[in-house]
Amino acid sequence: MSDSFTKTTTTSLGSRLGSSLIGVIIGIVLFIAAFPVIFWNEGRAIKRTKALNEGEKVCVTIDAAAPAADTEGKLVHLAGMVKTPDRLGDEVFGVSVSNSLRFARVVEMYQWKETSHSETKKKTGGGTETTTTYTYSKVWSDTPIDSSSFEKPEGHENPVDWPVNGEKWQVAEATLGVFSLSSDQIERAGKEATFTPFVTNNMPLPSGLDASYVRIPGGFFKGASEGSSVSAPKVGDIKVTFESAPVCEISMAGKKEGNAIRKYQTANGELILQYNGSMSKEEIFAAAHRDNTIITWLIRIAALLMFFFGLKLIIGPLNVLADIIPFFGNIMDFVTGTATFLIALVLTLITVAIAWLTVRPVIGIILIAVAVLLIVLAKKKGKEKKQAVQQ
Repeated sequence: MSDSFTKTTTTSLGSRLGSSLIGVIIGIVLFIAAFPVIFWNEGRAIKRTKALNEGEKVCVTIDAAAPAADTEGKLVHLAGMVKTPDRLGDEVFGVSVSNSLRFARVVEMYQWKETSHSETKKKTGGGTETTTTYTYSKVWSDTPIDSSSFEKPEGHENPVDWPVNGEKWQVAEATLGVFSLSSDQIERAGKEATFTPFVTNNMPLPSGLDASYVRIPGGFFKGASEGSSVSAPKVGDIKVTFESAPVCEISMAGKKEGNAIRKYQTANGELILQYNGSMSKEEIFAAAHRDNTIITWLIRIAALLMFFFGLKLIIGPLNVLADIIPFFGNIMDFVTGTATFLIALVLTLITVAIAWLTVRPVIGIILIAVAVLLIVLAKKKGKEKKQAVQQ
């Protein structure tokens, strides 16, 4: 039987109108802010593309183990295996690892978790009735879950104090050939994976560790109450596991400064690239172009949503008033939703086009043409619907 309960709340027409008026202010801010976001994003994307193109032309590939002397100060590309003399370890639990760039203790507690699902129905007169179902389940989580904020905290209390916290370590020294990597470059290298400590039969606990811990496959377990086990946990139980980022091959492109790789200054901004795996010069710049394209489109979509939700909030009071008769309110929601999305799409295309007109006129003109076509199609569709209604 699931541990859940349902709560019903009602909202009056006046309360909804008050909230929608506040929403108008937020909507105006979102709508206006979308324009500079698009212009900034397009400018950023263009500059990044130019920087990458400039960089690829002048970049030279070097041997990380024996770079040529005449490459000092130049933009260079190199690839190879990262190495480190450091050994990382968790002194509390007596676990250590070599040939790893990062090491982490992951601490999870068995806790209550609240999830909710709501359904809202419109009522004649403009009010709404919302039915929310709250469900409670027990999960392993590496972050504290505040049970005091639950809708029903009684019987779902989570411990506040943790006997041990998670922690991360990173090597101080790592090299790629003759080049020393900075702390940031080490942090970007490699990928975290589960680390299983080596354990022999009947191996005792590390000296000084709380005797209530027991060894489990992959780490340690501490029961909060009698009868707890990793296979049948209780709220408050603790599980400790480990992660490491083994040394790996990486590829870089940046300015050669002695035995370091730094940012290279192009006419359109700084340039330094780093990816996991062995990549050629062409491959690393192609990957950087892909990243730039992905970021550009994500911000464009974000701006489109800013236009859309901004307009939705601005006309929100009209939708609330239409809900006095729910049938008309539903029609109003559909019509305004479709219209605001089309307007938002057209505004996004036109704004992007204007931003591109100064650098790529052909692309800008094409985008404007697409926007105009959308407007024409929308008007044509509206006329067809109007004629159908009249008939």
